Amino acid sequence: MGLMVSQVALSYEIVDSNIGFRSYVSTVKVVPRGDDGQDGCVIEWSFNVDPVAGMVLNELVRKYEVGLQQMAKRMEENAVTGYEEGRKHLIEEETQLKWEGKATAEVKVPAENVWSFLEDFCNIHKWIPTVDTCYQVEGELGQPGLVRYCASSSTVASDQEEMKISWAKEKLIMINPIERCLSYEIMENNVGFKSYVATVEVLPINGDGRDGCMIEWSFLCDPIEGWRFEDLNSYISNCLQFMSQKHGAGCPIWVISSWGAKAATE
Repeated sequence: MGLMVSQVALSYEIVDSNIGFRSYVSTVKVVPRGDDGQDGCVIEWSFNVDPVAGMVLNELVRKYEVGLQQMAKRMEENAVTGYEEGRKHLIEEETQLKWEGKATAEVKVPAENVWSFLEDFCNIHKWIPTVDTCYQVEGELGQPGLVRYCASSSTVASDQEEMKISWAKEKLIMINPIERCLSYEIMENNVGFKSYVATVEVLPINGDGRDGCMIEWSFLCDPIEGWRFEDLNSYISNCLQFMSQKHGAGCPIWVISSWGAKAATE
């Protein structure tokens, strides 16, 4: 008879905070696959909470979804590199400064129309002018796990004017057509990204969004070698500006908000 491994779990509650939680109890379970758990496991994170002022339930759920994806990735890396190396890597990562930002653009186009364009994860070259090509590498269209390849070309100033190709593989980690939002991470690349996760949301204006919508692009990443935070700020601002002009008629309403750098240990 083989060894049977049952699920393990822990529960905790938030006591004091400055985030607005009045009552919050959470349970994290590790459910093994197979009899002995050697084939992997499933991590379940459930919670019971009173409504939090200024926070939407779906927003809290999305934070858990992105957090669990990152946790699973780190655990898989630890299994390969070994516990001590993985622990050292996590400590270094947690003490490193993170860049966190958000930009928004308002367009006078129905939210459903804008979302139908953005949910096509492999058409980024149609709304970012600096991206020359984008195509599917692996996975299923419209499903988490879909990977796209994006590339841009630029001329490097030299005696012979060399052409430089910048590329990245990006993985869709969450998509919710009901809430009109998606999250993705940058994987392999030659641009300098070590860790980058972004969420793009289409937020309706006046209920059903028929009168227009807000496009919100938020991100969390490690500092990029050779870049300043302002460089990334400007790049995403320009991308959203071009997108809003493409969807909007005439001059779009343009707003940039909540840019800043944040330490992961705060």
